[in-house]
Amino acid sequence: VERVSDSVQVSPSAGLIRLKEGGGLNVRLFRAVFAEVNVRTGLGGRHRLTRDLFVLDRDGGSDMPTIFSEVDSDNQVGVETTVLAVARITRWVILNLEVDTLLPFTSFRETLIDLEGSIALKLTRFLSVRWVARFIRDRAIQADDRFENDILLRFSVELL
Repeated sequence: VERVSDSVQVSPSAGLIRLKEGGGLNVRLFRAVFAEVNVRTGLGGRHRLTRDLFVLDRDGGSDMPTIFSEVDSDNQVGVETTVLAVARITRWVILNLEVDTLLPFTSFRETLIDLEGSIALKLTRFLSVRWVARFIRDRAIQADDRFENDILLRFSVELL
């Protein structure tokens, strides 16, 4: 079906829901007051539930139309490895790094890579600002790699 429109909604609310699960070995490589590194490896699964999710296939130029493709829901099972690292630069500055990979049993080309790094600046005991940068390689959703970044204001309260 071919439609021509001046506006397109590429994703509704909850258009993409990602579920992850896994089981295996968790090894703490390093732990100190100022830093910590953990590695998790084992069997993992990823499930993508999509609802009217569209991604850009081809950006139209002056003589070509812009093409969007609908993304289907997907399930993958394979070997996963996750590396988690935290560095406490000062009491007020914290660095986080998380590298999450899944090598599906179906194809090496469908390897998922999710790399997320953040810098948090604590403003008070319960308020912080975080800059989060994320690299995502997920061929089931988009052929190109994606880079995202956000600035978050986080409010947290300890109950116990």
